[in-house]
Amino acid sequence: MPIYSYSCPRCSKKVEIIRSMNEVDDPVACDQCGERCEMEYSTFNVDIWEPFTTCNILPDGQPVTIKGRGQLRQLEAEHGVKWLNKDLAPETVPPFKAPED
Repeated sequence: MPIYSYSCPRCSKKVEIIRSMNEVDDPVACDQCGERCEMEYSTFNVDIWEPFTTCNILPDGQPVTIKGRGQLRQLEAEHGVKWLNKDLAPETVPPFKAPED
């Protein structure tokens, strides 16, 4: 279920409530002063993946276009390669390394 954020216009207390989408318009009272809270609209975290082509995964340096993290993880497992830096920003092209024998 989604988490909705509300704030009290009187005392500025912030409240986060887990509720179904059917309940989103139900009133929320401030537990500090009793005033009806107003919903706050916020952004959410989205992992945007920029497709890229690499020749460092498939045998014989064949190019492959990676379109998502699931495909990358599957190719890593199938061909024994490792993504060296898992903390890179999604918009950067991750380096690959052949497994050491």
